[in-house]
Amino acid sequence: MKIIGPPSCGKSTLCDALSTNRKYVRMLSVLTGFHSGYKSDKDGKEDNSLVPQIDGMAVFIKDGNTLMTHPNKQQILGEGRDLYDGSCSTFYKHGVSRNYVGHRMALGICGTASLKELDSSEFGARQLDVVVMEEIDEQLEEDIMWRAVNRTARNMLSLSDGTFESRHDPQLTKFYQLTGGYISFLRENIEAMMAKVEVSEEALRKIMDYARFITYMRARPSTVQDEVAERELGTRLASQMARLAMSLAVVLNRPAVDDEVMVIVRKTCLDTSRGKTLDLAKILDERGAKGADLGTLAVRVGETAINVGKLLRFLQHIGAVENFSPEVRGITMSRNRAWRLSERFNRL
Repeated sequence: MKIIGPPSCGKSTLCDALSTNRKYVRMLSVLTGFHSGYKSDKDGKEDNSLVPQIDGMAVFIKDGNTLMTHPNKQQILGEGRDLYDGSCSTFYKHGVSRNYVGHRMALGICGTASLKELDSSEFGARQLDVVVMEEIDEQLEEDIMWRAVNRTARNMLSLSDGTFESRHDPQLTKFYQLTGGYISFLRENIEAMMAKVEVSEEALRKIMDYARFITYMRARPSTVQDEVAERELGTRLASQMARLAMSLAVVLNRPAVDDEVMVIVRKTCLDTSRGKTLDLAKILDERGAKGADLGTLAVRVGETAINVGKLLRFLQHIGAVENFSPEVRGITMSRNRAWRLSERFNRL
């Protein structure tokens, strides 16, 4: 999961709070890879990889933006995709090999909106997105800054003896402790709590629609071939969204996947779908059956007509939009082509 927001919006504070639970959470400032072929003993049997260290844990990368410029970014993401599927292996030329089956971990990457560059269904995208702050509200910024300067003023009058409690504001320390304790409570009681959660057929079908919607919205024209236009199959996303819904019911102490839970699931769906494609879909949804011409769409999304046209043709190939000749006063304007959502996608 990617946790996205502008700088200084509280992502790091949240990560620090989660990392107080060292039994179930592992915090990484930078991720350089999951596997290691380093030999610390003669036979290479000692495993120095990250995988066995994070088995059964939630791993958070505090500054995911550093991953964007890492020379081995695609390799690291590929290793993460294998781990998500529950099995991975690697072999090194000096004779060391590692094979992992059944290892499980949750991965959270925190960063700014530039993390959206990691989305690529073409290479098997795995992350859902959570946007913690869509835009900076001036009043909210004023309130947060006021609390921050007051906390700093109080802390400047205190001496630190190196302990955790002396390095943080008392209120923040309590927040950290409660967060860490709540994670332990959830992990140690999750099976009994999850067994009590009810999920209706209606909720499951809505989750399937959300997953299918994401597959259309994060699909992009291929950067490595131009023979086939395709979107991902929604199976993995449906599974992720179903787990999210049931986990949210537990966290929110709800007896079932109800409307309160589905509001958050829907927001996660839209957060994961963010981008030019969603912008186009919103505009075409507003225009309804009359659609919009290429020039109008290009102006509305702030892109060139060439780029928008390429994206629209791709969306047409995967069945999300259709090109048609609009009617003006009962006369079909064959020369003035327009775009609208397809009937199939419009149902979503």
